This record gives sequence, C-alpha cells and structure tokens, in this order.
Amino acid sequence: MRPMIPADGLGACEFLAEGYMHEVFRRDPYIYKRVKPAFPGENSREHFETECLALGILREHGFPVPEECSIFPPGTYDPDHWVLRETLLAGSQYRDGEMAPALEKRVLDNLLEIADTVPGDHYGPIQDRTGLTWHGYLRTLHRCADTTRTACPNLVISPEQIDGLIDRLAPASPPPVFITMDTNLMNYFFDDEGQICGITDIEHPIYGDVLFLLADIRWCRDHWFHRDDWYALLIPERIKTRPELVDLYEFLIAFQEIDIRYRSGTSHPTIDEEFYALESRVLRHIEKHKTDGMI
Repeated sequence: MRPMIPADGLGACEFLAEGYMHEVFRRDPYIYKRVKPAFPGENSREHFETECLALGILREHGFPVPEECSIFPPGTYDPDHWVLRETLLAGSQYRDGEMAPALEKRVLDNLLEIADTVPGDHYGPIQDRTGLTWHGYLRTLHRCADTTRTACPNLVISPEQIDGLIDRLAPASPPPVFITMDTNLMNYFFDDEGQICGITDIEHPIYGDVLFLLADIRWCRDHWFHRDDWYALLIPERIKTRPELVDLYEFLIAFQEIDIRYRSGTSHPTIDEEFYALESRVLRHIEKHKTDGMI
C-alpha cells in the first residue's frame, strides 16, 4: 500500500528551486530536498549522509553552514523519497550571470580558503575510507565510468595511456585537502555588505590534491559555463603551477561527469565537445613526453 503524504509534508511547502540532481522546497524555518526521478540510485540515506557530513566538517572549522541537517525516510515528508531537511539560510543568492565580479572573487577565495583550512586524512570521497591511494582514486574516475566511452565514441585515449599519465604527472601522496567539487554560485548566500554569510549544497566533496580543486574550478566555471575568466583571471599566479597536471585532473573530472550525465539522461552536447578538446590537450602531453624520452 502506497504511504500517504503527511499533512505537513512537501505538499505543504513552497517549491523553491530545481537543481541538477534535486528539487528544493521551503517551509520556514527549513528547506527540504529530494532527489529528482532521473537519479533513482541516489534516492537513499547514504546520498544525503554525505552532505550532512560535509556540512558538519565545515561547521567545525567555522564556515557559515546550516545549523541543522537531518534526514527523513520515505513516508515522512514524501511517500517515495528520502528527504534532507536543513535550516534555512538568510541572505541573497545570485544565478550565473547575475553575480558581480567582486562577489564571484569571494566565492573563489572561499573555495581556496576551505582547501587551506580543512585537512583530510585519506583520499577520495570524504565518507569513503577504503584506503585508496591518490593514484588509486584517480584511476577510479575513468575506469569506473564505462558509459563515457560509449557516449563519446570518438574518444581515442586508452585506459592504459591515462594510467600512465597519472603515474608520471600526479604526485603519489599530496597533502589531502577538502575539495567541495561544486562551484555553483547558488550555493552561496551574501549579506547586505556583500560578505558570504551562508554555504550549502556541498554534496560530493573529496579529499585530494589542491591542484584538483583548480581543475574542478576550470571545468565547472570556464568550460561548463563557458566563462573563460575564472581560471585565467581570478586564480592567483602563485598557485597556477603544473599546467599539465591540471589538464589531466580536469580530464578525469570531465570523464566521470559525462558518465553520470549520460546514465541519468541529462547529457549535453557542448560538454562533450569540451571533453574532446580536453582529450586533445592530454594527448599532446603524452606526445611531448614521448619526444622528451620520458615514455
């Protein structure tokens, strides 16, 4: 028998927004999130536990995140879905294209501050303590993303070539730092003075090399949103080191994301084009290393 929606369930809430993976509802003093139908595999307690863990870690380090993060099973707020309830954050939010450059710079600085402030004790997803090495985690990004090769049939680079480049370019044991893996501007709330007063929606963070954060910023901002200014203009020159390694990291991030998008039916042709362009850069690095006698 199908459970009834409680009188105070999501049906009594205001629909607030729709993101890539979630639908968000509001009923003061909380917001409620449920996974969209395109992601049935994410409709679980484990999916939301990661976000609660991430917010708890950031809270412990003094970042302005929701005071409460609670998870409720199907039948509590929705008949079929697990629901995440968070304290409603005050402040203003801005969509891409609406945020002033000065505020965008504050978001970038915050991402870097989190990485500088929050150390990790393992590599990979923050909730996953399987003992992966950094190289081992990087390999999972392409070896566990089989759909990408089907979705992008013109892909030339082989798994063995990618693994070889990981071995040659990536450090074996970089200091692990907290990487949000999400640069969506809507995750940030600003007060009347333009200062960040709230952070939310940190759903898939990892511990890893800080340069992996730069690669994620470039993939999400410059290539996904076709901005071409975050990495080039906002990231300090002092940390824009190892460009070949950042290219490799960005390619691995894109490899995994395309797999997720095609499996969920949310693919995007322009992203595939950016991915092929990334592959070309990585292949050039391989050829350069052959010419230099490193392969």
